[in-house]
Amino acid sequence: SQRSRVLCRLGEAQYRVGAYDASVASLEQGIAMLESEGAQAECGKFRLVLAVAFWESGDIDACHQQLLIARDELEPLGPSETLADTYVGLAWNEVNSLRGASAEALARQGMEIADAIGAQRERIRAANVLGAALVCLGRVSEGVELLDQTYKNAIAYGALWMADAMETNRILCAMHTGLNRDTESLVDAFRLNGRKPHKDMWLAWFDSYFAHAAGDLLRALDIVVAISTQARESRSWAEIVDLESARILL
Repeated sequence: SQRSRVLCRLGEAQYRVGAYDASVASLEQGIAMLESEGAQAECGKFRLVLAVAFWESGDIDACHQQLLIARDELEPLGPSETLADTYVGLAWNEVNSLRGASAEALARQGMEIADAIGAQRERIRAANVLGAALVCLGRVSEGVELLDQTYKNAIAYGALWMADAMETNRILCAMHTGLNRDTESLVDAFRLNGRKPHKDMWLAWFDSYFAHAAGDLLRALDIVVAISTQARESRSWAEIVDLESARILL
């Protein structure tokens, strides 16, 4: 019905402006109506938005659950961009929990689906999370090479928003693997990049890493506490999740 699609589009718009609670409410209502109409493909598409809205609001379990439901809805319909994106989301959840083996398997499934339909954007994203999964598994050189290549591919493809996220992924992996010189050069490049959302928080976080590496643990802790406080006060739950993930990698 027109109402179900209007509700889903409204939820999508609310997500884009950061109204995550309102987005969840609109999407849940709209998706339930689409389900009753048997519109599986559309349900899967909007579930991905709902999953990210849950992620941004800090409900990681609900995010993961929506991705699983989306996969079950979309799988019988055959390969699609949305199904490939679903596998990418599931793979990133595994990376953030440091489950490298399952992350690798999910990322490779996402790549296979993207290849089957010639979806270049989805293949770049799946290959990027595969690089992070390989780093988690200790295959550092292979993983970092893939992270670098997919970052360049995203820029060449014209998906600058995607390249921004990949830039942060690459820095976190450099930190995780102790590549300090590499990390410094990457952060310097990041500092010159004006596009990245939440840039000041990320730069402060990277500064805490350098303070920690230099043995100044009190300064590192002070920075982390300040960043977390700022995120909570501004209800920027996305930063909290990102920062906690970075804390695990460190």
